[in-house]
Amino acid sequence: MKTKATGWVLAALVSAMVCACGNGKQEAAVALDEARLSVSSARKAGGESASPSRFAVAVTALAAAEVSFNTKQYGDAQSSAQKARDAALQAEKDAKSAAAAKTTARAKRRAGKK
Repeated sequence: MKTKATGWVLAALVSAMVCACGNGKQEAAVALDEARLSVSSARKAGGESASPSRFAVAVTALAAAEVSFNTKQYGDAQSSAQKARDAALQAEKDAKSAAAAKTTARAKRRAGKK
């Protein structure tokens, strides 16, 4: 009787581990997609020129996340992807701030010429 109970407990533990691994892969894949989108958005906003160091961090972290994901190190992939996303979002924010400052400066120059 004890061996059957032990067998069921062991089967449940293995099943839980398989589910957890699959979930980790899915979470890493989602984080990777978010990071890719964030880097792309930062690039389109001009993050490469407005905030080159932050943008470089984002690109480097994204590359690391890709490598980790491809080698099935899903925890590392998720962590690197989050770092990439955060850096890309900041680079995009910097680019938008720089663009807004340029627009404001142009408007002031135009107002002064009138």
